[in-house]
Amino acid sequence: MTTVGRDHRRWRRHKPPDDTTAIHPATLLAPFVFLVHDLEETLQVERMNTIAQDTRRRLPGPIARQVGRLHYTRRTMGGIAAALFALQVGLTLWSRRSRRGERALSLVLKGRRTNGLTHIGQSIILRRYVPGVATAPAIVAASSLALRSIRRDSIARLG
Repeated sequence: MTTVGRDHRRWRRHKPPDDTTAIHPATLLAPFVFLVHDLEETLQVERMNTIAQDTRRRLPGPIARQVGRLHYTRRTMGGIAAALFALQVGLTLWSRRSRRGERALSLVLKGRRTNGLTHIGQSIILRRYVPGVATAPAIVAASSLALRSIRRDSIARLG
């Protein structure tokens, strides 16, 4: 009886071996869409700093001081973009082997979708181009498709 219990726990932690090769194309495409989005932000970093300073004038004191401290360089933004790309590729691969990886990838995708919607909202509120808004619809679409494929795979596994 203890052997069966151990096997059951082991199965809960890891998916069956035949699932490890099936990665949905939307899930594979998402990190590359995000990389293009981060590249847009990296190339427009000076504009981002200018917008932050203009926005700072409209904010209350404590918040304005925090925004005033923000200053990005291309090198910093490039490093952030590379780290996020590596994180997402790693989570994509891990998600095929573990349900925890699947949950972690879902969380990152939801965060990226929120980031895309934030860019769109900022552009509407500020009534101007905000770095990242050009690729934001692609971010929202890629995240939504990848999340849908993860959800569909989870339901198929349970059913």
